[in-house]
Amino acid sequence: MQSFEAGSTAALAEEVLDAALLVARLIRREVGRRRPGGLSLSQVRALSFLDWNEGASLAEVAEYIGLGAPATSRVVEELVRRGLVTRAAAADDRRRIALGLLAEGRQSLKAALTAARAPLAERLAALGAADKARLAAALGSLREAMVSEPASAVGARG
Repeated sequence: MQSFEAGSTAALAEEVLDAALLVARLIRREVGRRRPGGLSLSQVRALSFLDWNEGASLAEVAEYIGLGAPATSRVVEELVRRGLVTRAAAADDRRRIALGLLAEGRQSLKAALTAARAPLAERLAALGAADKARLAAALGSLREAMVSEPASAVGARG
């Protein structure tokens, strides 16, 4: 871990990105290995997206999970077949298909996220109390920074 000087945002961004990639790799590996509820990582990601974006289109799901339209269509078709997701004409445009998460899908997502948290919790258990407190505070700051709009975007809109 690097020490950061005031204003060293590029180095900090590099550390955050490195940590995020390590966490993503652990989650990918463990969800792939454990397959909670028989779900693939792409299916878990699709359920997660639909949990936050009710009525999303197939293209929106594809962009989020990082697959092409044909592969995403197969992922969604399996979720529909299993009774986890609905597919219906969008209320605002009957030509567009809107996807929705059913209660069973929400339960499956919750189980999958619980399974994904387990290996993270195992790794974090090795940290001391002071490190856990610092990490929690830093993650709170990171979350806040990620949900707020950057000043450069605000200024660009003028």
